[in-house]
Amino acid sequence: MANRQTSPPTGPEQPQAPLGGVKVPGRPPLPWWRLYRPALPPGFLFTLRTTVACLLALGLALPMELDSPAWAPLTAWVVAQDTSGRSLSKAYWRTLGTLAGLTAALTLAAIFPQGFWLFYLGLGGWVIVCVTLAGLEVSFRSYGWALAGFTCVIITMSAAPNAGNVFNIAVARTSYILLGIGCEMAVEAVFSGDPVLKAHKRLAAGLQRATTSVCSVLRQLAEGVDSPDSIGAATTLAEQEIARMLVFQEDLEFIAIELGPDGRAMAERAQLALGALAAALSHLLGASIIRNATPHDNAAHKAFLAELDAFTNRYEQTMHVWSAQPPPKAARAKNGLPASQAVAADLAPLLQKLDGLRGVSQGLAREAPLSAPEKLHLFTLAEVLDDLAIAAHEMAGPSLALPVPHPWCDRQLALLGGVRSALCIVVTGFIAEVTAWSEGMSFIAYATVVCCVYSPRANAEGAAMGWLKGTLCAAAMAWFLVTVMIPTIKTYEPLALVFGLALMTACKARATPSTMYAGIIYGFMLFLMSGLSNHHDMDELSYYNRALCMCLSATTAVLMFKLFFPFNLGKLAFRARRSLLHDLAGLWQEFRTQTGRGRAPLRQVNHPVCLRTGPHSYEWINHSLARFAQIATRGPVEGDPLVRKWLAGLLGTLSLGLNVIRCERFIHEGGFPQLLRQQFQSCLDLLMPRAAHFPSALPKAREGEIRERFETALSALDSNVRQFTATSQAPLLNQKLTEALFCLLLIAALEERYCDFLNPSQAMATEAPGPG
Repeated sequence: MANRQTSPPTGPEQPQAPLGGVKVPGRPPLPWWRLYRPALPPGFLFTLRTTVACLLALGLALPMELDSPAWAPLTAWVVAQDTSGRSLSKAYWRTLGTLAGLTAALTLAAIFPQGFWLFYLGLGGWVIVCVTLAGLEVSFRSYGWALAGFTCVIITMSAAPNAGNVFNIAVARTSYILLGIGCEMAVEAVFSGDPVLKAHKRLAAGLQRATTSVCSVLRQLAEGVDSPDSIGAATTLAEQEIARMLVFQEDLEFIAIELGPDGRAMAERAQLALGALAAALSHLLGASIIRNATPHDNAAHKAFLAELDAFTNRYEQTMHVWSAQPPPKAARAKNGLPASQAVAADLAPLLQKLDGLRGVSQGLAREAPLSAPEKLHLFTLAEVLDDLAIAAHEMAGPSLALPVPHPWCDRQLALLGGVRSALCIVVTGFIAEVTAWSEGMSFIAYATVVCCVYSPRANAEGAAMGWLKGTLCAAAMAWFLVTVMIPTIKTYEPLALVFGLALMTACKARATPSTMYAGIIYGFMLFLMSGLSNHHDMDELSYYNRALCMCLSATTAVLMFKLFFPFNLGKLAFRARRSLLHDLAGLWQEFRTQTGRGRAPLRQVNHPVCLRTGPHSYEWINHSLARFAQIATRGPVEGDPLVRKWLAGLLGTLSLGLNVIRCERFIHEGGFPQLLRQQFQSCLDLLMPRAAHFPSALPKAREGEIRERFETALSALDSNVRQFTATSQAPLLNQKLTEALFCLLLIAALEERYCDFLNPSQAMATEAPGPG
């Protein structure tokens, strides 16, 4: 394309930078010290920083002479994250989870001092509550609840069978855990650099990537006039970008921590901008559906698409330029990404052009001699331009202070995870009682730890296998340390050197997503199986018992995931889709009653863009995307037919709900004449029969009848709207009437396209209805 920016050429024709830092046009100078810096393996610096924190914690824990000093360095190893926001969040929730688990352990030990099996039942009940709540939360809040569950198990199992030791063990473990958290935070603060600048770079990069994807989809739809392949590629790109947006949306919570006092407002505004871009993707999907039925032979239509292509390039370049600028230190504490006033001034001409394009699109849709599909396509593109304007206002303007709704979670999946963890206590407790194994209590504790940690997470079975692999690697390294190295060490310094080298071997594993769980568990288990103590070394027999216990506990946990309530992606997709359709039905019923289901009326916000959309749209977008997050994080986004089909249906339903919200706002707040308002409401009622009949399915015999009634009502409405606009002297009211009419047409097109997805009683081809 003529206006598209291309990357500089590479190869022999590109001039190379000479040595010594000499500048070459188009390239930064090459520092001399880079000539001597060796190529470091992935994750080397992060693992080195984490190792320093572990060794610092170990050096402080040994002189304290409490029980099990290994808990201090292993806590530092587990808490460490690649960004300061993640580290602070995980440390905070680990502290709260540890204190909650400590309280529960003391309480259960006091209630059941002698009744061992009653104690198991009480412990199982506590684990069910914690793991279920962990499954209903996200991010490290989920981790905090899971930690409260297994911390109680670890403390009580370590104190058994003498319940009188539970207080001393609880105090010792909690002290070492807090020490490990403190050491990790201290080392992270020293080596983190400027967290505000790094957070801003990640925030700008995420918004740039999302903006680029939306603009790329829009360009392909504008250029692919006679190319179905281009439209199909644009649809695929939209689906993939939704998954990337979900990952970035999760990272916004940690970016807000790093940005300082006003970071939450900045992250919320970025989240609203992401919601607007997601809405643009859903509207573009609707445009691609209509585009397949558009003849593309009108000169005015083609001219507008060419102008839209040129504007898209300008929009993308402008957003990239200002979002890449780091905020000045004087403006970092203000409520803005870069300096808000300067950004708003830079974007003002762009937004004026965007509003002009939107007016042109709506004018062509209303007045030009176009076919009905061409007019509907132009109206859909006008909605996309609205979404781009919202994204620009959110990135540059003042915050709307809209509450971000709690994401949707599968309650059944969360409850089954809690029950699985409680069953793990019962099964392993029975094995320990029957065998009278000296390591039986540790066997119960660490098998339950695996179930508590991974039941609320995506890909739980794969993560449990990662735990087993990490345990096996740690057992091999611990054998070398216990039998060869530690017996020859008498002071802290060589001990720190040995453990430091052992931990650094996991640098590549921690940096690789496929082996990340194994790398974390390797360091966790290495300290436990090495038998670190203040006054004595672990002998070989104790090591073999401990290593066998850890390996069998991990194996038992993997079997628990496979035998009890194994994960089924199809069943989760079926429940998530029914929940989404339930919300769609509630959305329709809510507008029918104006306040619906006991909720407060929709708030009005004085914002130039929200006057067109309203805060309720953001809630619908966030709830809709949360369903796909449950699917995309537990299954492959590319290549899986279920995920692809489910995502296409999600985008269609998302666009459908947004148009229902917009149409209802026009009907109730647009000042329409009484007759036209009643006709609009009747047409919308005929378009939402599936929502009205939820959770049952609409009878097949009624679908044809309802379709005929809708076409008749729509024809009468179109005739009345034409007559009214021809004689009306209120151009704004005429525009609202036309937009409401096009909303009805787009709802009808989307409902026809996704009729199978909108049927709540029928599973899709790759779904599996039922429990589990």
